[in-house]
Amino acid sequence: DYESIEFFKGLLNSFNNMRDRLSVEVVFNNSSIKSKPAALNQALVSAKGSIIAIYDIDDLPHPRHPLIASTIISSGTAEVVQFIRLINYPCSSRLCKAQIVENHIWQDMQRTIHRLMGISAISGSAYYIKRNVVNLINGWNSKSPTEDLDLTYKLLSKGFKVALVDIPSNTVPIMNYRDLVLQRSRWIRGALLTLRQALRSIPRSIPLLMITVGLPVSSIIATLWLVMQFLGLITSPQILTIPLLLLISTYILTIANASILGIKPKEASNILILMAINAIASWRALIELIICPYKWSKVRHRI
Repeated sequence: DYESIEFFKGLLNSFNNMRDRLSVEVVFNNSSIKSKPAALNQALVSAKGSIIAIYDIDDLPHPRHPLIASTIISSGTAEVVQFIRLINYPCSSRLCKAQIVENHIWQDMQRTIHRLMGISAISGSAYYIKRNVVNLINGWNSKSPTEDLDLTYKLLSKGFKVALVDIPSNTVPIMNYRDLVLQRSRWIRGALLTLRQALRSIPRSIPLLMITVGLPVSSIIATLWLVMQFLGLITSPQILTIPLLLLISTYILTIANASILGIKPKEASNILILMAINAIASWRALIELIICPYKWSKVRHRI
């Protein structure tokens, strides 16, 4: 957005000498679409290397990432290298702790899916990809609210390999409820918009489909079931109990998984906060899907 561009222009002007010595070229998104994938496509035009590295501003890359990624890609083992992203930030709020617990569980799930299915989801940051692969799939989808998931399904459908490397890039949580709802609603809306891409990648996309689409849809149906039950609008509620049971069992398994990972039950219980936030975000995503499907909702991280 305009404010961010002006801020970074001012910041970069302070480091002109250093920038020139390092031969760094700074590219701003001047396209009509103000989104992260649109900015990536614009930067791709100026990129000169055969391997493209993607990091968000809130990431702290490990110094070994470039060498490891280039070695894996150059050897032909994989066309993409995704490093795990860990929320590593000292905080005391329950919202922050909930995101840390969820992040650890998600990374464990990602490792399991990669081990069993041989696939890994692109996490939006901390990944390296061959330039010719990006060109082959026509870059990032500029309109997609979840360009990483869209990219994942494109890679799967074309048979490209994604290596998951357990050397983390540290990142930070979102510190307020409003921004977290905005972030989650964008994720859910993007997952629904990439459904067609996901279906082209079946059966390899099934685990991601269950997480990114199955859970939000179950949340919407489950809350709808509760409301309709309360209003007495359902005479045969048995059909709608399945999504509710799926949702409840998912969070029970999530807390159980946290226990296996050594997370204390009191800390793991914070995940219930995210359960409520995700339910609200699911309904918001459904509304946005109708009125502004491709909107890029900007959120602020603590840096």
